[in-house]
Amino acid sequence: MEKTKAYDPKDDPQFQEPFHYSDRRGTHHGIACRMVHGGFRGTSVKFLCVFPEKDAYRGRFYQFLSPFPGPDEELASLERQGAGDYVGFALTHGAYFVESNMGSQAAFGSAADDTLAYRSSAAVAEYSRQLAVAMYGCLRPFAYVFGGGGGGFRAISCVENTGVFDGAVPLVFGSPVTIPYSMTIQPHGKRLLRRALPRICDALEPGGSGDVYAVLGQEEKEALVELGRFGFPLRAWLQHDYMGDASLRVLIPAIKQADSGYFNDFWEKPGYLGAEPDSAAKQDRIRVEARVAAIWPDEAGRPVVSLDTALQSDYPDGCDIHVLTGAGRGQTLALHGFDGDRLVFDPDTGLIGAEDAPSQIKPGDKLLLDNSDYIAIQSYHRHQVPDRQFTTWDQYRDDRGRPLYPQRESQLHGFRGSGVAAWQHGRINGKMIAIAATEDEVALPWQPDWYRQQVAKAHPGHENDLFRLWYHEHANHGGMPAGVANLHLVSYLGAMYQALISVSEWVERGIEPNNSSRYAVDDGQVVLASRATMRHGVQPLVRLSVRGEKSISVHAGDEVEFEAVIELPKNGGRATAIEFSFEGESDYPAKAELELTPTGVRAGIAHRYNVPGTYFAVARGYSCLSGDSADPYLQIANLDRVRVVVD
Repeated sequence: MEKTKAYDPKDDPQFQEPFHYSDRRGTHHGIACRMVHGGFRGTSVKFLCVFPEKDAYRGRFYQFLSPFPGPDEELASLERQGAGDYVGFALTHGAYFVESNMGSQAAFGSAADDTLAYRSSAAVAEYSRQLAVAMYGCLRPFAYVFGGGGGGFRAISCVENTGVFDGAVPLVFGSPVTIPYSMTIQPHGKRLLRRALPRICDALEPGGSGDVYAVLGQEEKEALVELGRFGFPLRAWLQHDYMGDASLRVLIPAIKQADSGYFNDFWEKPGYLGAEPDSAAKQDRIRVEARVAAIWPDEAGRPVVSLDTALQSDYPDGCDIHVLTGAGRGQTLALHGFDGDRLVFDPDTGLIGAEDAPSQIKPGDKLLLDNSDYIAIQSYHRHQVPDRQFTTWDQYRDDRGRPLYPQRESQLHGFRGSGVAAWQHGRINGKMIAIAATEDEVALPWQPDWYRQQVAKAHPGHENDLFRLWYHEHANHGGMPAGVANLHLVSYLGAMYQALISVSEWVERGIEPNNSSRYAVDDGQVVLASRATMRHGVQPLVRLSVRGEKSISVHAGDEVEFEAVIELPKNGGRATAIEFSFEGESDYPAKAELELTPTGVRAGIAHRYNVPGTYFAVARGYSCLSGDSADPYLQIANLDRVRVVVD
């Protein structure tokens, strides 16, 4: 395939006048460094460069691309702590750190020129090289760009459109048809399955039936099949209690601006769910006018309103509150929750008027409660069927490939703008290691495989010379689970940092990284190989058993023996730690010593359950490719669960 000329910021008159507004020596979390804050005159671009001391520098830099750049996003990483401290990782692993706002003037904003993100990132990278050469007296520093979600899209855009970067590590990224469709399918399924989700989760857990469809009614079964074929990972439903809607509400105004007629057509025209007389969409719709009886703040400071009528619904999600009369007329707020005639506003949705309207609402004002738009957008993907390369839409085509549902005049592809100036084509300039999460509820797991196929097409016979794709099991989009999420999910950050190290060694020393994960995409679902030695990648497998089983029943007061085994992929380093949660403790308080066996690494531990109930014990294990258990960044995690029923 013919290679187009890569963008070179040295030839761009827009980026010829860099300036500093701060240049000082100090420390970052105790690490000595030099911090340079600056920008380019005549632009909205701001940047940050953090340089380690000369004896810690090894000739490279890591440049982070945020999914939500602007207006001062070049400062965002300085506040990160622990394993999420990107700056600390760079400074302690031979690199300086770079970040910019990519010219964006608002976190959810977009530039008029959708090439600005990759052009400004390249310009910042090249200018940072000038600073590094002057500071260290070194040759040209190697450059590696990384980011997750929207930042992953931008990282790909940087290496497809410029020749500035030597490598990239995009994380949990989607395809050109990710937004808004991956975000519409999830709340669509959550609404239709909300009453069945506890049964689905029980079937998925160890000791469950394993047959999620056996516990569903017909409409629920059809919904779950649709979501699965679209690529929504089945095990992601274990997150349903703390699963958000991936900013879908923030996107609705932009979708309405681009396709305002859809929101009426959905409720009125044949072929749309809302127009079906007995559809769940119609049953869940809220469209109620009521007057304010009183208003006061709750303990968290959120406005609480009592109405002159009670709201009868078990689906308050996505309900907007439109102020029809009074001083706040014309403003819109979001519903946080309700109890009969009492409503709680949600001030953190970014909706128009969310900050000002509560203070303007008075008793006697009329409100309209309406979730029509939120329900309508949930099946927008049915009416935006793309070309045949996106096979998860095949369920919405007939035998001749024609759409089954009415189609909108134009298709919306959110990440062909916002700094991603073109359809991803796979013609990368440099090496790339991509990280995907098997339980990603936003960037569906099949989408990084779609991009792998683009790389293979663009570089026939040479994919393995340029590209790796490492899937991370038991991980979702966010990457840093906390609280109860820790009992189902692990962070992919250890794999991300290892990918940055591995891509650096690949470029600088010719050391090939671990092979891509071995997997299959089966009817929309990514299925990993069952054993670590077959799976490849870098993540260990953890196998937990209780008295040799995945589920047991015991008596209160019995001591229960657990065994955890850690399996390593080829070139997977060594296992470094194992920890346990027995009764829902999210901090994994029980530790055990690792023991070498002829076939791997194991740990045995016992626990006594004194109170009857059903418990899920969890083992979380770690490995490190370098074998250094003291490196806080390079620990790669996985987990496993068992069920213990205590009577």
